Amino acid sequence: MSDSAGKVKKPLYKKWWFLVLIVLAFGMVEGIVNPIKEKPADKVISGYDGDIWQVDDYLKETLKDPDSLKIDKWGTLAKGKDGYQVFVRYRAKNSFGGYVINDSVFKLSLDGKQVSETIIGHE
Repeated sequence: MSDSAGKVKKPLYKKWWFLVLIVLAFGMVEGIVNPIKEKPADKVISGYDGDIWQVDDYLKETLKDPDSLKIDKWGTLAKGKDGYQVFVRYRAKNSFGGYVINDSVFKLSLDGKQVSETIIGHE
């Protein structure tokens, strides 16, 4: 009697390759149903010129003359444990109509929804 005659054939669902195939199929379906979410940094940085749209919105809401805003320099966006921060040098008109140059550090929450400004110098 040979050994192959005494073996019982395993059902398809007990074979290791079938289980691997099922796991891969679920992984693909999960990727299609729940695509990769945006990283918080993607929500912060503009795709075109590298500016931070939340900072732009903050300045336009808080300046005396938002139409006079001119950004001179964007620093590099840095991520910390509490959120992001970025240096910005901008100029805008003050109450007397003269331009003022401000050097500021803007802090953003991790989700990009809260913005605060610390002015570190102005001319």
